[in-house]
Amino acid sequence: MVFNKRFDKLFVEEQFQDDVLDFSKEKHTGILEKYSISRKEALYARYLFLGLIPKKKALAEGEVEYARQKLLKIISPTDVQPKVKLSYKKKAIATALKVAAVLTIPLLLSTIYFYQKSKEGVPQQYALGQKAMHYNTVSAPLGAKSQVILPDGTLVWLNSGSSISYPITFNKKIRNVELKGEAFFDVVKDDKKPMLVSTNGLKVKVYGTKFNLNAFGGKKAVKTALVEGRVSIIIDGNKKEHNLKPGQVASFSQGKRVLEIAQIENEDVYIGWTIGKLIFRGESFTEVLDKLERWYNVDIELSDASLANYSMYATFFDENIEQVLDIFSASIPIKIEYPKRKKKPDGTYTKRKIIVKRDMSRQIRLN
Repeated sequence: MVFNKRFDKLFVEEQFQDDVLDFSKEKHTGILEKYSISRKEALYARYLFLGLIPKKKALAEGEVEYARQKLLKIISPTDVQPKVKLSYKKKAIATALKVAAVLTIPLLLSTIYFYQKSKEGVPQQYALGQKAMHYNTVSAPLGAKSQVILPDGTLVWLNSGSSISYPITFNKKIRNVELKGEAFFDVVKDDKKPMLVSTNGLKVKVYGTKFNLNAFGGKKAVKTALVEGRVSIIIDGNKKEHNLKPGQVASFSQGKRVLEIAQIENEDVYIGWTIGKLIFRGESFTEVLDKLERWYNVDIELSDASLANYSMYATFFDENIEQVLDIFSASIPIKIEYPKRKKKPDGTYTKRKIIVKRDMSRQIRLN
């Protein structure tokens, strides 16, 4: 394919990337006119950014040469004379380009993009999905769980509705990670380079350990349960480190800014979710419903506030949402309604909704 010369600049423009990644029938005419490119060129650029060119496909010689020349042009200063000896770094790059035929063009172009950004003194940005950002962000959708391997080999389990952000490579002094929601960490040990997990109102400093961190929003306390190894809790705005021992849990109240450390009575309460256990030990009925919404990806409406503060004790494994609510209805005066889902204009259906009402035929039992 003959490349439009304007691609040299367009490929490193974030707006161009966003536009071609959103190249729909409704928008394609405006995009073509905006960048003075053909439809074929726009589609080709989209394939490159999405990495859709099959790796087994033989690359055209012109395509490889285009990427090679583009990369060398960026790396080599314009005032360098032809006879100047290449540095070790450039030699390595030149050698790598000799095997370009086994690489995909998107990989070469991303190398160009990242290298040019670093040359400009701009913080490197790494693409995830359709947006460029400084950190990779991985999310576990509602109703599902995800596993993530961080750049140092650390394994992270993400609970439903949680996300983790981390740089593509950790720096030499610290391994910074940001968590929203809940995750279980199996951290690779490195005494010289601790991991620092930032979340709601605090940071967890980790050297090499296994621990669970529950930091879902709202008024709930942030809980750090240590299974093995060592961690310390640092409250935002305070340099003091509060050390945890294996078998201990730290609860941080965001409102009162108070940290309490206690012994773990049942480890499954904190890490059972990683193997599919849904455990409640004294949570209010409102907290239980919040957790069920994330676990099953449903919207639950509690129509009677008098039910909110019931303390619930239960353990579930593989039960569906109907079974869970039926079991609860045996101990508290509730009845459940399951409204029919509505079909939207695009053919999809609305999110499933469940209504929990007070059963007026039964007495409310005081806890």
